[in-house]
Amino acid sequence: MKEKVLNDFQILTYEDSLVELGVTTAFNNANFKFDTEEGKNNLTKLKNALEVKKICYLKQIHSDKIIIVNDDEILNDQVEGDSLITSSVNTIIGIFTADCVPVLIWDSNKKVIAAVHSGWKGTFDSIVKKTIEVMIKDFNCESSSIKIFIGPHIRQCCYEVSEELIDKFKKNYLYEEEDINNGRFLSLEKCIEVQLKYLGINKDNIIKSTSCTLCEKNTKLHSYRKDGEHSGRMFTYIYFK
Repeated sequence: MKEKVLNDFQILTYEDSLVELGVTTAFNNANFKFDTEEGKNNLTKLKNALEVKKICYLKQIHSDKIIIVNDDEILNDQVEGDSLITSSVNTIIGIFTADCVPVLIWDSNKKVIAAVHSGWKGTFDSIVKKTIEVMIKDFNCESSSIKIFIGPHIRQCCYEVSEELIDKFKKNYLYEEEDINNGRFLSLEKCIEVQLKYLGINKDNIIKSTSCTLCEKNTKLHSYRKDGEHSGRMFTYIYFK
C-alpha cells in the first residue's frame, strides 16, 4: 500500500483496475467516529477530497447483517448493520474500526464492491463469508474473480482473549481443525482466511496489511484496547474510480 496525505488526512491506499481503496490513520489525530460531529465532518471532507458523489456507512452493531446499497440511496448511521454491498458508481462505502478487522471485497468483472466490519462476533458469525455468498447469489460474482483486502486490526500478537472464547471458536465447524490461535492469542485474520478458503477464494487474490493497531510503531493507528472509550476510529473504504 502507498501512503498519501489528503486534506491533512494520512491515507493508506491501494488501486486495482476499476477500484480504489483506502484506510485513514490516526495521523493528526484524525477521527472518523461517525457518531461525533468531528467524525461526520471528516467523512464529508473525505468525500469532497475524493470527488465522489456520495458516501455510505452503517451504524455498526457487531452483527452479520448485510445491507445492499442501491443507486438512489444514501445510507448512514440510521441503518444498522456491519456489511455494505453495492454496484453503484460515484459511491464510497466503508466501515469504522479501532481494533476490529476491516475487510474490503471486490469483483472487477461484475463491478461489485463490499465493505465489512468483522470484530470477533462478526468473524464468529462468518460475516465475510456471508457477504461473498450474497455477492455470488445476487450479483452473479464468481469466487475466482473476487479479491479481498484485510486491513489493519489488532493482530494475534496482541489479541489475547478468554479461554472460553477460544473454545467457542474451536467448536465452530469452520475452525475445528484450523490453526487460528496460539494459546489465548486469537488470529481473526486466520479465521477470515479460513472463510475465504471455504469459498474457494484464490490466495493470490488476498491482500493483507501487516499492521497491528495496538503495537504498530511506524504508522499511527487508533486502538480501542490502547485508548478505551477515548479511542478514535479509522475509516476503511472502497469505491469505483
